[in-house]
Amino acid sequence: MSVNEYNKFKKELKNSKTHGFMHLPEEHKKEIFSLHRREKQKTIWYKGGDWIEMESRNTPTNPELVSYRCPTFPYHSLHDCVMTTKTPRIKAKDGYKVCFNQDLLINMIKEFHLFHNEVELQFANTLYIMESVKGDQQQLFHLGNQEELLTPSSQLKAIFLSLKLPTFYAQSDNNAFPLIYCGQKDDLVHQIKFNLDFSQLLTIFDVDGHVVDFDLELLEIENNMEMMPIPELEGLCTFLREEDAKLVNSFSSDNVEDSKELYTSSIYYYEDENPKFLGNKVILNFKVEDKQPVQSIFWGAQNNTLTQKNKSLQIHFQKDNQEKSPIKFTEKLSTSSAILINNKTSYKTEFAYHGGKGTLGLNRWKNNVEKKEDARKFSPGVRCSGGSLVVRLSDKQCDDKFTVFAILNYVKRFRFTSYPKNYQERKDLRSTIIPDDDE
Repeated sequence: MSVNEYNKFKKELKNSKTHGFMHLPEEHKKEIFSLHRREKQKTIWYKGGDWIEMESRNTPTNPELVSYRCPTFPYHSLHDCVMTTKTPRIKAKDGYKVCFNQDLLINMIKEFHLFHNEVELQFANTLYIMESVKGDQQQLFHLGNQEELLTPSSQLKAIFLSLKLPTFYAQSDNNAFPLIYCGQKDDLVHQIKFNLDFSQLLTIFDVDGHVVDFDLELLEIENNMEMMPIPELEGLCTFLREEDAKLVNSFSSDNVEDSKELYTSSIYYYEDENPKFLGNKVILNFKVEDKQPVQSIFWGAQNNTLTQKNKSLQIHFQKDNQEKSPIKFTEKLSTSSAILINNKTSYKTEFAYHGGKGTLGLNRWKNNVEKKEDARKFSPGVRCSGGSLVVRLSDKQCDDKFTVFAILNYVKRFRFTSYPKNYQERKDLRSTIIPDDDE
């Protein structure tokens, strides 16, 4: 980054409301803390922690759109969120075998939204969830990659599955969602759009091991299920200690300085509208209106042909019996004022820059030099609006089609402009939260 680009970056940082509240000192001095605002470092001790089941509700017109309402009262904070389910027992008819597809729970989730009283706090999709768990072998195993599920067999036994959702409140920059600012009438809802169709989750083989067209009549499924059971969702909630009640003070909702702040993370998602063969150059332009500070970016190319064939998200291609990355190199990753990456091979952005720890097909950039995450620190982001991603696909021979995508992880500030101020008010009142967008 040149001096001119650095000065532009510093100016954008100072002009961003989100960055101002996260990084500028309380006294509003001119200097900027490069990693965190020291006043943010605080610890609250909690009493206990219980996994609380969230009430689930289907959308009448769409049984695959499920809302999970998290209890808010009398809890202090929500720290984590886990999804669990159990696959049904399945028996294939004589002459056939059946198996579940790879990464079952990931591919069961199309979209995820988190709402507070209908105000969206976070959005994620299948690709984001996949990126969050790749490299975690324990998670990958328990979300549906057990050998008993993936091996074609005449019978599949029931297996428990689990997945921790990558919610912002379970990440390093935010150690909890403050339920203390919510009343029992508030709606904190995790909404998930599922893919529960057996035809998209199972593969049937004939006696010679060839894949056959999916036909539910070839299977005997436990309890005559017509689709996968809806998973359960539980949250790890803590109780408020009596000593901490003093931290919740009355204030005037007209005074912005007294409102309670909440930093969330969400994503901007971009993809090429026209799938391409290998050998092509692809440009993704970032929208000017997407102005929130971006802390990290990952990109790749989904193999549409292989994804459809395997019924599981694939970001590689096969060549000479080996998996290969579809992206040859990243020509440019830029904001409107600076170039973040310039002519880097996919090996560097997939593995080398991350200490050899990476995932084939997933290229990453992060605006942080720290080797280990620190929950007390905010790392600064960059404004990518008006920038672009330019990649060159591999020149290897392959008949598959690919969709280039980019996911930009951004931070956003919200304010609780009103909330219950004591134990009794939490029984009767609701809180109000509003976004404080960058301009």
